[in-house]
Amino acid sequence: MYLKHLIRQVEAMEKLINLTDILKQEKKDETQKMQMKFLVEQMSRPDYMEALQGFICPLNPVHQLGNLR
Repeated sequence: MYLKHLIRQVEAMEKLINLTDILKQEKKDETQKMQMKFLVEQMSRPDYMEALQGFICPLNPVHQLGNLR
């Protein structure tokens, strides 16, 4: 059970790191509004939704991220 949650946390962190890198490198010259639009589009993708919905907090497992819209 612990390993399953740990793997999921690593996958979620990888997705967030990749998204951050894209925003810093490729989208840095765009307006904040365009960056936000890109971020919303990426977070709406099924692979991001799957990785982040129901994500259990690594510091306190009582807290869990709910459904993303």
